[in-house]
Amino acid sequence: MIHVFFVPGMFGSMIEYVLKSHTLEMIPIQASIRDDGSMHGYCKKFHPTTLKELQQGLNNSIDITTPIYPCEEVNLAGIIQIFKNTLSEWKTHSKFIIHAPDLKWAEINLLFQYHKIALGLKMGMDIFSGNNSKNIVSWNPDYSHWQQMKPWEYREWFSMFYENWVQEWIDIDDDLIDGFIRITNQEILENTKNVILDMIRFCNLTPGPDLSSFLDIYRQKQSYILNEYAHIEQAVSNTLNDIEYQWPKLSIIGESIIQRKLRSEGLEIRCDGLDDFPTHSVKLKELTYRSDMNLHQHQLQGNHA
Repeated sequence: MIHVFFVPGMFGSMIEYVLKSHTLEMIPIQASIRDDGSMHGYCKKFHPTTLKELQQGLNNSIDITTPIYPCEEVNLAGIIQIFKNTLSEWKTHSKFIIHAPDLKWAEINLLFQYHKIALGLKMGMDIFSGNNSKNIVSWNPDYSHWQQMKPWEYREWFSMFYENWVQEWIDIDDDLIDGFIRITNQEILENTKNVILDMIRFCNLTPGPDLSSFLDIYRQKQSYILNEYAHIEQAVSNTLNDIEYQWPKLSIIGESIIQRKLRSEGLEIRCDGLDDFPTHSVKLKELTYRSDMNLHQHQLQGNHA
């Protein structure tokens, strides 16, 4: 049995498709890459997204599972424990865990979630906010759901919230995943063919003749999201360094990442009512200021230097 534990957005559907349809030993499934770069158009063998689905559907007859983590009711440790308690030959199974190596690659996955799940699966911002109403209430007690927020409010809230939220994708305890093969979303995107070939061979499978051409097409289909993150990095760098730079309109998640990155450099944005986010470094810089706390920290750093 093969298990691929992954955070939504980190290619679990593609990997299951490849293991089934681009190896010689398994029964192929019919699927294609969607326009958004996802592989969401087929029914996964066992793809639990809730504790109930996990408890009711897991059994020893399944050849491949793609559980997402974390889910609302249970964290990664709890999910793994259910697998251990349910499957008789757990120790002998091929087990992979996909995670983000750092905050940058967690942010890139936020963009993948936005484009492929919030938009592609028409879930809206529930992928980010559906289970986090308590955080919305903490930000503004008048709100309990993301749909009550104006764009500028959602952007500011998310920019303050997501850094702590994504740590569960980054900080994976070695003892918890003993026996797993670790793979990062960075490795999958930057070294796609070698990573997938290693996974296939670890599962004692044989790669099929069309694997390479499929992965070339798949990798190209992800480029628009990576390009968006490149614009984000350029927007932040050029705004900080007073260099003129124009970027295309970004997703609200991309704009939130810019706001968080500027805040980490000591700059806040005058964002009250800013539903239409700037797309030029000069305009954005005009909207920034140093808060008293950030200014004090900046002065201390300067004195220390």
